[in-house]
Amino acid sequence: MILKDYFKSIDRKFPEVGHTYLDSDRDFGRIEKEMRHHPHAYLLEEYRPIIIQASKGNHVIVTEPHFRDIDNLASSLKLTNRKKGYAW
Repeated sequence: MILKDYFKSIDRKFPEVGHTYLDSDRDFGRIEKEMRHHPHAYLLEEYRPIIIQASKGNHVIVTEPHFRDIDNLASSLKLTNRKKGYAW
């Protein structure tokens, strides 16, 4: 991803043993706290506004349009498996 210029850098944090609290833990804690006010949220559409309300910096990106059905991928790409007993 860096080579394709999607990102300039990737920063990875490795906490010390005994100090495993990460920045994302705070975000999830705020979302859990907000969820207490919405105990009957079951659908993704119901969760999005809750996550956004939990903190000013929260953004929800809808990724559903980017999902692909890969069940027929091998046949559509005309891939052939030459090993016997193994089906795509």
